[in-house]
Amino acid sequence: IEYRTIGLEDGKLRWIRANGQAFFDDNKVATRFIGTVIDITDSKQAEETLHRRVSEQTYHVEQQAHQLRIILDASINSIIAMTAIRDEQGEVIDFMMDTANEAVIKSNFMTPDQIVGHTLLTVFPGNRDNGFFDLYVRVVETGESEESTQYYRDEFGLEGWFEVSAVKQKSVG
Repeated sequence: IEYRTIGLEDGKLRWIRANGQAFFDDNKVATRFIGTVIDITDSKQAEETLHRRVSEQTYHVEQQAHQLRIILDASINSIIAMTAIRDEQGEVIDFMMDTANEAVIKSNFMTPDQIVGHTLLTVFPGNRDNGFFDLYVRVVETGESEESTQYYRDEFGLEGWFEVSAVKQKSVG
């Protein structure tokens, strides 16, 4: 068991860990007890400090993510962040759509939730035929940004002229 206690002589709060084993006679009456009592105050304080720091950092990261989401959604242009999906030979075969802003509703008639977590060619299959897919692959492979305006049409009824700017994201870490 772990418990807190206050020292009789110094009045300080201490954390204690007690472990023990009771020995019983034939009548199931405890006759002996062997155990240890260890002062774990330092490790508890370190644990509390670590927990507080993790909570503070988590709060700051959540605030930054919230701020970035506000900035992303403030754009009047559709923004979709994607990660390349490669086959065993290392060839890009599709893209996973990781993030999308609210402006995708106006341009693609889909909410971010309908896009995020799905592959590009599943949601927007016309990207292969109109050349946008090849543009995205080139950007991933070369690291060079590209822009293009293409006519897009797919079997889901999405149709129109789209202007695309593709930029390779820098690796994290």
